[in-house]
Amino acid sequence: MTSAATFLDFLAQSLGDRTFVRATLSKPGRAAPADLRSVYLRPVVIRGESLVAWTRRMSTRDEVKNLTAAQTMREVADLAGATFLHLDAESAGRAATLRFNKRGEPAVHFRQTGSAVLTAEDLRHDRVKHTTVDAAAACWRELGITGLAGSILPSAQDKWRQINKFTEIVDGLLKKTELPETVRAADMGSGKGYLTFALHALLVARGVKAVVTGIERRGELVGLCERTARRCGCEGLEFREGGISDWGGAPLELLIALHACDTATDDAIAAGVKGGARLMVLAPCCHQQVRQSMEVRAAHPAMGSLLRHGILRERYAEMVTDALRALYLEREGYRTQVFEFISAEHTAKNVMITAVKEDEPVRPVGVIDEEIAQLKAHAGLARHALEELLGC
Repeated sequence: MTSAATFLDFLAQSLGDRTFVRATLSKPGRAAPADLRSVYLRPVVIRGESLVAWTRRMSTRDEVKNLTAAQTMREVADLAGATFLHLDAESAGRAATLRFNKRGEPAVHFRQTGSAVLTAEDLRHDRVKHTTVDAAAACWRELGITGLAGSILPSAQDKWRQINKFTEIVDGLLKKTELPETVRAADMGSGKGYLTFALHALLVARGVKAVVTGIERRGELVGLCERTARRCGCEGLEFREGGISDWGGAPLELLIALHACDTATDDAIAAGVKGGARLMVLAPCCHQQVRQSMEVRAAHPAMGSLLRHGILRERYAEMVTDALRALYLEREGYRTQVFEFISAEHTAKNVMITAVKEDEPVRPVGVIDEEIAQLKAHAGLARHALEELLGC
């Protein structure tokens, strides 16, 4: 059975046994209409009939239709390969990805997930989508996310999903964390301030005094966010021009960093550790430091064929970098998780690291140091940026 047929068989089985959770068709191919961006599928029940809701995301609008399982299978088979090069399907407990390369050759990969069978409420066609961010807030219009009528602009749909998912995760962690009356938080590399504003609103909604600072090198963005915060009456929200490393060891309870490039994510981790942050939420970006180190250093002989290919070396560098970051955080007493926080359809940089400070050591430091040394040796890595930043 070919890779494409294996993927389609997985999808058909999940539809047949009612374990289907969602599917996404993305990365338009040569046969895709110019304005078609992606297709999102989810199961629904309408008047007692099990159907699949299709949402075709165009450049300026969404098109929605409901199909039977048989119709869905025919359409997915027709769209795979020429219209869409990336297909992702998820069932309860398992997920499959189908990728077509430049020569049109398919490859399928399966992985385990924590998804459960959807409830009757999940399957409602008209279910209300709950979000952690209020789209009606004036700041979103100022920042170019919503229009005059308060609706999300077509060009900002992906960004809005990212903002909501990020704050949903932060909110879940905050519910498990004992907060002081005043919460000091920082957004390292705040950019246009989307997450900084969302985090401030989240903390205010939880009834604490929020002191939130966005750190950003680009002065024009700092000015924009400062003006927006003042116009919208966001008390306790400020923006500073500068680099993440300029933060030093100022105390704080919460730190977030979305797509801070290369070792800037490590600078953010170090700032959080030195500031005594109870909670850190990080979505790393590029991993140049580790990748370049692996290129100039002889790795384990068995890794030669892997590191010879640029794309594989890049992906391996990402895994090594973030695995080491999680280990160094554990060494500092944080309980960590590394996971995919949003579909690759919305951003290719979709790995998230969460770190929650524990009162007791997570694991013996000696055990963690041994794991770090073994991983570095296997990757042919001389050093990691966090060694110097944290003094390991």
